[in-house]
Amino acid sequence: ILIPLLGSVLYFFNFFSITRWEGFDRPIFSIAIAVPLILGFTLKNFKKETWSNYLFIGFSSIIFSGAVDNPPSFLTGVFIVVFFYFYFLIVSLLKNDLKTLRKYLLIGLKTVLILIICNLFWYIPMLGLGGPKTLFEEFSPIDWLGSMSQTTSFLNVIRLMGAWYWYENSGGAPSAPYAQIYLHNNFFVFLTYLLPFFCLLGMVFSISKKKARFLIPILFLGTVFSMGEHPPFGKIYRFLYDNLIFFKPFRSPWFKFSLFITLSYGFFYGFFAATVIGFIKRFSKILAIILIGVFFAFPIVLSHPLLKATFFDRWRIKKPTYVDDAIKFLNENLSAGERIYLYTYDQNSNYNWGYFSK
Repeated sequence: ILIPLLGSVLYFFNFFSITRWEGFDRPIFSIAIAVPLILGFTLKNFKKETWSNYLFIGFSSIIFSGAVDNPPSFLTGVFIVVFFYFYFLIVSLLKNDLKTLRKYLLIGLKTVLILIICNLFWYIPMLGLGGPKTLFEEFSPIDWLGSMSQTTSFLNVIRLMGAWYWYENSGGAPSAPYAQIYLHNNFFVFLTYLLPFFCLLGMVFSISKKKARFLIPILFLGTVFSMGEHPPFGKIYRFLYDNLIFFKPFRSPWFKFSLFITLSYGFFYGFFAATVIGFIKRFSKILAIILIGVFFAFPIVLSHPLLKATFFDRWRIKKPTYVDDAIKFLNENLSAGERIYLYTYDQNSNYNWGYFSK
């Protein structure tokens, strides 16, 4: 029970979650909730197939659909689920275990059928609008991949500290004041390195767990893709971005692919903590109980800005009347399909009433 418990704490309390809560990223939240559920109930089906598992997969996919209006987030979740399934198919094939392979194939077909049925409520209307291709055809052509990759070094990515605005100033003040403690406070800087260290050890300790091995390539891919154009893998990412149409929406790589890392970290952290606690328990039950508290508190302490009410100050603003006036004007004067372009692409210089402005 310690592995899912402590792993879930880290999965929720981490720097990536902080940045998503800051902007209330509904698509990422939908994926972050649904993906572990789909993977978990699929593993249950691999062990013992039941219709209740399929039912929960279907319900989870409805949560998953909350990301359908955000192509990169949606595709991120799809990639994890598809990779997970094909990983087990390939493993069975390499072992020449045809019985298990047939079993997994049948489970996959049934799962796809359930997913289709449970998601007809949004897919049918989308067909009426032109189908999934419209998600890519109408995507903004602005290419900010390069600027988004300036802060995604390897060390920043594995510490989940690749958010560009953590390192920016706005009007002479940090764009993310709460993040300064992770950049300049020696104690918290040390803790940011301790997190990937724990997870790396957890990955090593969990090698024997066959059903968890798929998380290793997920972690690797998440790290490489989250770095975007940043060396040493930047040229590979740029090639994919320029030549694959479904890669076009991934202009903010760290904000999309870090979910791969947090998903892997959650399990590896939980496994590392459970292993250490189990070892210490042989000598002292009291010390083992203390360690449970320490490992439980570690992600929370590290992500403590989420617990502060002031963290959400940017949302508690008084909207100026010209915002509603502008919306009313646009609704009355713009025809269907028309757009207004702001040529000054600097959100901090366009208004000064709060949120991300000066």
